[in-house]
Amino acid sequence: MKNKITTKGSAPLNTMPLFIGIILIIIIVVIALVIVVVLPIFSSNEIDFDKTNDFDCPSVDDLKVFEKIALLANGEGYDSNISNGNAKFIQIYSTGNLIEVAQNAFLDEENSEQKIASVLSEKGVSAIALSNPSVKMKSEIKKAGINCYSVSGPIFELFGNKLEEINDPNAYCKKLDEFDLIIDTKVAVSTDALGNYSVISPKNALTPYFNIYEEGKIIETITNTAMYSINPEKEVATLLHNKGVETIVVGISNPEFEVELEKNGITCYKTSKISIIVPE
Repeated sequence: MKNKITTKGSAPLNTMPLFIGIILIIIIVVIALVIVVVLPIFSSNEIDFDKTNDFDCPSVDDLKVFEKIALLANGEGYDSNISNGNAKFIQIYSTGNLIEVAQNAFLDEENSEQKIASVLSEKGVSAIALSNPSVKMKSEIKKAGINCYSVSGPIFELFGNKLEEINDPNAYCKKLDEFDLIIDTKVAVSTDALGNYSVISPKNALTPYFNIYEEGKIIETITNTAMYSINPEKEVATLLHNKGVETIVVGISNPEFEVELEKNGITCYKTSKISIIVPE
């Protein structure tokens, strides 16, 4: 029997593992690049951003050292708490002395942060204190060139429990600790409420009511219809003048209101008394 010699061809080369290996190598290289190059960029940016925010609004314990600082608060008095960008009131202090209180006219408005920062910059405020400032608020405060401080709690605790209104001897509104409303002229008292036991308002032209006294008795209560006008100081002074008011008593005073009162011939007094009790 003859042997048959046969030749078997070799099996075709399987290239699939090779392609898989190449793909795996490419994936590994891409991942390595992301880890080495891309992630550090995002990571460093995030860290710098956080540090910037912390630096912009550090905490502070005593606010008496500031020449002119604005506080965002939930009320107009010393016992109010510090608030955030949605505060109802803005109080301004100079070296621990309350010099101005105003309602937050930009509450719930679009871009309120920018508007608040702009107004405070125009008033010459060099610092602002508020609680939990938002990123946008921090940004707008920084753009306005105002220093930002993050604080919380009652306002009086931030001034070492020593708060007095500044007594400028050259101011038109003279400080008067004790006064008697039984005088010959009509007296207007700025107030947040009605009646003989009303609390004297520190909001000047933005006070909601004026109680009018004559010979120690309330003869009329005026609702302040000008408090939301463009120039409330001028309109309120004109309103009181037209009512025959010759004297006004306010909680604190501000230069703009003093100018308008003087133009209308209204004598102005300011008092630190919390309330007035008119003698019978």
